[in-house]
Amino acid sequence: MHQTTPGAAGAVDVILSCVKLWDLGGSAELMRPMTGQGTMVIPLQNGVDSSESLSPIVGAQHIVGRVAMVSGSNVRPGVIHQTGKHHSIIFGELDGAVSARVCAFRNAAKGAGIDAVVPDDIQVARWNKFIGLTAMAGICSLMRQSLGPLRDDPEIVPLIQTSMQEIVDVGIACGVPLEPVMVDTGSTTSDHSPRKQLRPCWST
Repeated sequence: MHQTTPGAAGAVDVILSCVKLWDLGGSAELMRPMTGQGTMVIPLQNGVDSSESLSPIVGAQHIVGRVAMVSGSNVRPGVIHQTGKHHSIIFGELDGAVSARVCAFRNAAKGAGIDAVVPDDIQVARWNKFIGLTAMAGICSLMRQSLGPLRDDPEIVPLIQTSMQEIVDVGIACGVPLEPVMVDTGSTTSDHSPRKQLRPCWST
């Protein structure tokens, strides 16, 4: 069923929030008519606080944490081209519980061919992505280069590692149980080797 008017469909089981972070507040207001007693809201924005930002508007009991893992490019308005091999959604209750609603959505997503994962700790999963994404976004912008040339530059790799370690330290200070260890080497490759070589790991 397709609806263009918020709430026309009534209360729904799951809401996927796919807007950019700056539209999160406005879109949350539109969710209200679709949010019933058992509705689960999954925000798919980058960052580590979109779930907490939605809670005061939609209600904390409806919100779960998540990580969206996909690489793509905006070909033209309305057309997104997937450029990487990874495409998954990682989600879970913010308190770490493995709830019936989380398991139900995971099973439904897998049935539709979506790589859906419920991690042991969604907070760690959110920060794992945040570490690499934040460090590399800033450095790529500063150097006006894509990831490939930078990860192969011996003068840039220490900057990447230092930036990532600083974010790890912030996460630990915020109470997230990240491991404060950075192993050197191709720790910032685009082929996802950080998942094997770094703790915490990252991918985007």
